[in-house]
Amino acid sequence: MTGLWPALLGRMNQYLGIRARDWPLLLLMLAHVFAALTLTISLRSLNTGLLLAAFEPSVFPWYFLAEAVLSFVLSMGYGAIAHRISRRRENIGLLIVFAGILLAGRLLLFQGQAWVNFALPVICEAFSGLVMIQAWILYGDCVDSRKARRVFPLIGLGGTCGGIFGGWLASRLAHLIGTENLLFIELILLGLLCLGSLKLLKRATDPEQKMEHKLEQASEVATGLVARGQQVLTSVMANKLLVRVLGILVCVRVASTILDFQLQLQLKAHFSQDGITAYMGTYFALTSLVTLIIQLTLENRIINSHGVVWGMGSTPLTLGLGLGGFLLAPSLMSATIAKFFEQITKNSLFKTAVELVYIPFESSVRRRLRVMVNGILSLTTVPLASVTIMVFSGQALILVLIALAFAGLGLVISILLQGPYTRKLHDALMRRRLLIDDNAGRLQQQLSVSPDAIERLLTRGGINMILFALELLKQQNIPISPNKLDSLFFHPNPYVREGALHLLARQGSTQHAQLAVDILTHDRDPRVRRACFAALRRLGDESLNPILQPFLDDPSLEVRAECVLFLFTKGGIEGILAGAEVLKAWTESSSEHELEMAAYAIGQIGIRYFRSDYLALLRHPVAQVRQAALEAGGVSLPAELMQELLPALAERAHARATRQALLTLPADQVLPAAMQSLRAHGNDISRQLELIKLMSGFQHPLAVDYLMELLAEPDIRIKHQVLQGLVLLRRKLAYDPEPYKPRVHAQLQREFYYGYHYYLLLTLLRKHPGDPVRGRFLQAEIKYKLRFVQEMIFRLLGLLHPPDEIYKAFLNFRSQSAHFRALSLEVLSYTLDSELLELVLSFLDDLPYDHKLAVAREHLVIDETIGNQWWASAVILEDPWLRRLSVWCRHLEPPEGEERQMFEILDKMFLLKQTPVFEKFSAEQIYPVAAAAREQFVPSQTLIFKQGQPGDAFYIVSSGTVAVERSGVRVTLLGEKECFGELEVLNGEPRLAAIRTVSECELLVISREDFIDLVEEYPDFSRGLLEVLSERLAAHVLKLSRTQPLGTGSLWSESSTDVSGIGIDYKPQN
Repeated sequence: MTGLWPALLGRMNQYLGIRARDWPLLLLMLAHVFAALTLTISLRSLNTGLLLAAFEPSVFPWYFLAEAVLSFVLSMGYGAIAHRISRRRENIGLLIVFAGILLAGRLLLFQGQAWVNFALPVICEAFSGLVMIQAWILYGDCVDSRKARRVFPLIGLGGTCGGIFGGWLASRLAHLIGTENLLFIELILLGLLCLGSLKLLKRATDPEQKMEHKLEQASEVATGLVARGQQVLTSVMANKLLVRVLGILVCVRVASTILDFQLQLQLKAHFSQDGITAYMGTYFALTSLVTLIIQLTLENRIINSHGVVWGMGSTPLTLGLGLGGFLLAPSLMSATIAKFFEQITKNSLFKTAVELVYIPFESSVRRRLRVMVNGILSLTTVPLASVTIMVFSGQALILVLIALAFAGLGLVISILLQGPYTRKLHDALMRRRLLIDDNAGRLQQQLSVSPDAIERLLTRGGINMILFALELLKQQNIPISPNKLDSLFFHPNPYVREGALHLLARQGSTQHAQLAVDILTHDRDPRVRRACFAALRRLGDESLNPILQPFLDDPSLEVRAECVLFLFTKGGIEGILAGAEVLKAWTESSSEHELEMAAYAIGQIGIRYFRSDYLALLRHPVAQVRQAALEAGGVSLPAELMQELLPALAERAHARATRQALLTLPADQVLPAAMQSLRAHGNDISRQLELIKLMSGFQHPLAVDYLMELLAEPDIRIKHQVLQGLVLLRRKLAYDPEPYKPRVHAQLQREFYYGYHYYLLLTLLRKHPGDPVRGRFLQAEIKYKLRFVQEMIFRLLGLLHPPDEIYKAFLNFRSQSAHFRALSLEVLSYTLDSELLELVLSFLDDLPYDHKLAVAREHLVIDETIGNQWWASAVILEDPWLRRLSVWCRHLEPPEGEERQMFEILDKMFLLKQTPVFEKFSAEQIYPVAAAAREQFVPSQTLIFKQGQPGDAFYIVSSGTVAVERSGVRVTLLGEKECFGELEVLNGEPRLAAIRTVSECELLVISREDFIDLVEEYPDFSRGLLEVLSERLAAHVLKLSRTQPLGTGSLWSESSTDVSGIGIDYKPQN
């Protein structure tokens, strides 16, 4: 029995789509909405009784009109006041004002004045509408978009229960205490609602709310109330999503108001005041009961499966059917049935869908939009319906036909809602500027700078501002007269002189050549002389040969190289002969530096003129020379040398330069050769990866075909690199994904196979871990692989759908904010095909493992034959890492030889994983560290190293205790799984303290040379180390910022530059 309740609760959660951690907040919301709907429904029954007993049917349209006008005035006033006060005052204040109105109304009813029977229902209807809007805004502030889809249908269920209770309460008490005395019951309900709001406000606390509140106040000061209202109205009408939602709501309200009028006519003809109140109470109780059944059985599944479209279309559809029945047989029963079908969908599917539409908007925007939409609806729909009723009050047939037309129009608009809602969700991903587009690689900025502002920067600014202005002129290609640069050519700072000369080369004319010559002959800085030659290559001619040839003997080899380039390009026959002599000497030299300059010069002049010399440099045994030759190939590589460069991709140090050189050649020549080379070197993973990167650099359809062919490769590293290339080409080339859809779907199924099996392994490991401690290490590795599968799924989805939107969804999914992860999955739910939707969302969503596995079993994704023997899974057996870890976790004896050595490394990895430096590393990232670490036994009271000694190693305590001593004084003790010496290994500084063993110790030692080699050789290790160090730095900066606010310290004040008065208009690009 002990396990029965959790099992039943788990099944219920799975059926309802609720997480266990959702229940505390959900129960609080259920209680709050129960009280709110009890209040609303009982008030509606009371209002109907008061109104119909005192007035004739001709007054009913005026009642609708008065209610609409008052609702509009209250909505506008509420929207203007709400953002000026705190959330607490806003919520509680409205309830207190409502309670005062109810109490005053009851006192006036004692006096028997007829106008109170008209005014009080109007005021109560308007205020109860505001109370419900306020309640749903509060619920929206407590959840994100994914949680909203899970809990909103159940919140509606609580509201339905409240409606049942409110209707029962009104029907039972109307005859017992009288309709008027029900107002005292409403006061009690308002008190309960107030208590629930206070509890919810604590959970709805938004850290950004205070900032939003301040911004709204500043906006209100800047713009008047009328202007702000116009601004909000304009923004509503400019939003396609809101316009269509408004259209649906208008159609539903007009048709519903006409149907209400027909029902009230029938009630007036059949009952007295208390009878009407009792009838309406019974009616509301029955409709709420049926609504409850729908919410328990259908609503959650329909909303989660089909989204807002089905929900928004449900009420127009049932309205149309009900009005059609009333048209055929007008009576109290047919009017009640029509209203019954409208209410059961309006209070379930329709209501939840409307609330979901507002979720993508910011909290503060959502509050204003809700009251604004309510005001617009009150001012347009009810007056429209009232005027229609007044005009055709005696022609029931025409009225019903008009209502039918509105219901049909609402159904059509709801079908067109899907596109705008999906786009709004995409926009929500970028709302807080969380993401940076990876195509840009850096924040894109737009600078609007006037020439006068540039001139002031160049003349009045300091060194940094002058350099900034020069870089700005260069990057933005802003024209400026060379005469305004005169003072900079002789500036004390060589970087300023160099920048000015680069601008002269771009914008100067031949008359400025003599200026460059003068600077060249007088300036001693090599950087400036090189810039002079760069300018002269554009501005000079062969008449300058006598002046410039002496620079072939310049002390700086780089200056000599620039002189050679001038003589070859501008020096005529005489210059070419002089330059060729120097270049020949360099190509035959044994100096590596001269050979590098020879490669640079050959690349600039043209490799086709020095083919044999270039090949000799390309095959030179010194890596730096080969690198220079490859970089030269990126300038002027002939196509016939392509085969000479392809083998260089196998060298990691030269791969980037090789790719850059090959990318200058025609794609139809390089791509077939690259594919042939990739097939020929099937065992060389590094070369294959570089060839894939090369193919990805060509924006050519043939590259897409080749990469799609490689997508089926079993090696995960190749597949990952192929996906990176395909996503890049999908962005830049915008190819049609339809022909490749079967291949992509096949790969998605393969990722689902591995991903869901990882979840199965995690479930089995929790029950049968082998060694519990080692089992956690294996679980961490499987979770790392799960994150990798998630990334692969997003990349594959980017091949089928707009890649930028999928990429934004991926970044939000990987963020630390639950809000953005929820938006990411919400976007996917409206983007993906139905055949992928359930598998993708259940895999990515934060669901219990049992729920995920149930979906996988339904789609036949996982293999159930392994039972509890998780180590027998094909996923384990296929993966060498997981296979070794599974044996290690079960303490099985490994085979002799390499496998035994591997198990020793696994023991070291296990220890490293428990240290602060490596705790977040994956097993693959730790492996090279563990392989490089050596074990060392140190006796007690042994000095491991002295204070001030060079930092030559990094230590981890495997067993025992060591003491940290500074200036002979013991500072602290370090025990098992703690490390020391990591800072000195990274920066090479002397030891900050001495370390002495307190007991016998076993240590893992990693030398500084091995550590640096690991950083250089293993990108995964380097990336992991960089992440750890950045997290430590961020934590340290955060700690400092708490003690010394940013902007007050000397670091910030000295590095900041005041540009006020310069005239720069800085505008970040949207």
